[in-house]
Amino acid sequence: MSYSPSIYKFIDGGDMPVAPDLELVLAVLEPHDVGDPQLAVGEDGSLRFWVRASDGSEAEISADEIGILVERS
Repeated sequence: MSYSPSIYKFIDGGDMPVAPDLELVLAVLEPHDVGDPQLAVGEDGSLRFWVRASDGSEAEISADEIGILVERS
């Protein structure tokens, strides 16, 4: 079984998500990426990481102008 939580950013009580700070997402996740570093940043500026935690569990994390998606199986 897998699950895919999404993370969105809202400002001033708005009902539409705003783009996350992709430079911040890159700075936080890049040190934990175990995938191909050349694939971390897509041509469209989206980010994709394969992250491995210290307990050996892994998740695919992607981020774009809409939000952040975590896919864990």
